[in-house]
Amino acid sequence: MTSHAVPLRPALEAGPAPARAPRAAAVRRALREDLSRRNSFWTGEAALHAVESLPRAVRTDRAHTRNPHYQLGLLLAPAFLAFSRHVLERASEFDRVYFLSREGWMFMRMYHRLARALGVRNAKPDGAYLAVNRRLTFLASMDGLTMEEIRRMWGQYPGQTLRQLLRNLTLPEDPFLHLAARHGLADPDRCIRRPGQHGELQAFINAPHVLRMFELHRDDLRTLLNAYLRQRGFFDGGRVALIDIGWKGSIQTNLHRAARGVPGCPQIHGLYFGLEHLPAMDAEGSTRQGFFCDTRSNDFLERCILRNNSVFEMFASGPHGTVDGYERDPRGWVHANVRIEKTEAKNFRGRFREVWRGIDDYTADFLDTPEALAVTAEDLRPAIHDRLRRYILYPTRREARAFLDYSHVENFGVYTVSRYHFHGSRRQLLARPWARIPTRLLQSLRQQRWSEGVCARSGVPFANFVYDALNTRRNGR
Repeated sequence: MTSHAVPLRPALEAGPAPARAPRAAAVRRALREDLSRRNSFWTGEAALHAVESLPRAVRTDRAHTRNPHYQLGLLLAPAFLAFSRHVLERASEFDRVYFLSREGWMFMRMYHRLARALGVRNAKPDGAYLAVNRRLTFLASMDGLTMEEIRRMWGQYPGQTLRQLLRNLTLPEDPFLHLAARHGLADPDRCIRRPGQHGELQAFINAPHVLRMFELHRDDLRTLLNAYLRQRGFFDGGRVALIDIGWKGSIQTNLHRAARGVPGCPQIHGLYFGLEHLPAMDAEGSTRQGFFCDTRSNDFLERCILRNNSVFEMFASGPHGTVDGYERDPRGWVHANVRIEKTEAKNFRGRFREVWRGIDDYTADFLDTPEALAVTAEDLRPAIHDRLRRYILYPTRREARAFLDYSHVENFGVYTVSRYHFHGSRRQLLARPWARIPTRLLQSLRQQRWSEGVCARSGVPFANFVYDALNTRRNGR
């Protein structure tokens, strides 16, 4: 028995194992290929498996496989690549393709890399970068200082102060605060909840001297913005595409309103990662659609990416800061100035680098995998959407905790730094009457910036499942 026992052990441990692993991988690959011929979900899953089964740039050591920030980059990369591939496939329909700062930064880089990898760089429009933001384009888009125009912004960001309003309109504080005080708006930091019923605010915006000063600043900015757009070839194309992360597409609306009436103003079509469609933003000559989510489809599963859209915004954003204004140099050339907030600079130096490293490594492997390049964006979409849905609705506790290391700077509307810990009072949630605790808890969860992340961090068994079931039931009514 001893003579047989000695060689048997290495034979079991070292012999069959190497042979079994390739056979298992081959079986899984064959199964995916078979399923991909029957269902579009598996078409994308097979392509992603081809990328991930033989990592070359992606780091597989223990430090990186246990790093939730790097792993988040590996999750986001296929989504950003599929959307960029979608833009590339649609690009021939347009005379010009523009990527809007700052989220367009990631998509523009991937657009060019995909075009090179697919050998279509010379057959597609050159993707150009537009240095714009909601704040600057909003003032340039306004027809006048009227309550109707102000409501376009106030509807999205209720509860403005006068100081916030001036900042959102890119208007200097000193002269306008002085004029506001004459009309009874002595406290610029007092919150105004109902602007239409606020007599002092109405008197302020209707004052002729306030209107003249407003028009002076608006016209100066609109002239500089349109000059900048002309330099970028915006008015040379009959049909242009604007590429951005999306959600409401307000920058597109603002650009269209600011440029309408200018000779050569093009037809504009927005291609967005996700779109929460608002009918009020529709206009002749300006259309839009979302790739991973378009709420006009009324698809509840699609809408899940809107439940944590910050994760896409943060890591698609360029690390160059926000556009702070335009200025004309002595030659007459218009330049965009940028400014980086301290919180953003800290993000860019910290965990964001680890996420971006994961995105870059996955992108390198994707572009080096023929099976991935052979499928279309639409083929990739179902499998990637399923992964995004899992992350947003059912994050692991480690993923949810890692999200607390991030912050998102709001440069328009409320000017806050969004953080993702629990917001609320646990004492109030657990107060009497105890029968109301479930209702209060559900109401509080729905007010959180990422409710599912809060559930996952709580450690309560099946918390995410129950919360998802309640939301699904609510949507089905």
